[in-house]
Amino acid sequence: MALTCWNTTDRPRLYQVRMPDREYVTQIDELLTSDNPFAMVTAAHLLTQRTRRHPKARYRWKQKVVRSLYAKGWDKQAILDLFAIIDWMMHLPRDLVKQFQLELTAYEEEKHMRYVTSVEQLAKEEGMLAGEIKGKREGMLAGEKKGKAASLERLLEFKFGECPSWAKDKLYRAEEEQLDGWLERILGAKDVDSIFK
Repeated sequence: MALTCWNTTDRPRLYQVRMPDREYVTQIDELLTSDNPFAMVTAAHLLTQRTRRHPKARYRWKQKVVRSLYAKGWDKQAILDLFAIIDWMMHLPRDLVKQFQLELTAYEEEKHMRYVTSVEQLAKEEGMLAGEIKGKREGMLAGEKKGKAASLERLLEFKFGECPSWAKDKLYRAEEEQLDGWLERILGAKDVDSIFK
């Protein structure tokens, strides 16, 4: 908590005041029991600051905040909107996110409330990332294969004057290993046919 004191003769000064733990917990409990949505966000903010370097403490407090949110009986959209803010504010390390998700899923099932949670979002992001990586890898491999085929076609044209259409078809339909073999044969080849035998 910070207090700014104004004085007519001085500039403003910022004083840091540490609230005793007992009072702090009482204030958080009051905020969590309030029916005001901003009280929930305020509690999450204070707890985020308080647990900045203590991920396990943040994990425990986040559980308490989210359970308090679910207990409010608000409509689903209000809970989702507030959960998104709280989840973003009280960000956890990856290993604790997974643990939090498992416990939250169990709590939701116990209370018969099924909402989109941070773990589901994490799973979606991981799936999207894996798909993106796989797509890039496949694209790179396809690009390399096409590049080898194009290089072979140019070498055939350079060495023999032209590359017949049947040879182009073979080049662009071939697997990479086959292209590598043909690339090795091109130097000693006497004609186009001898490369593809």
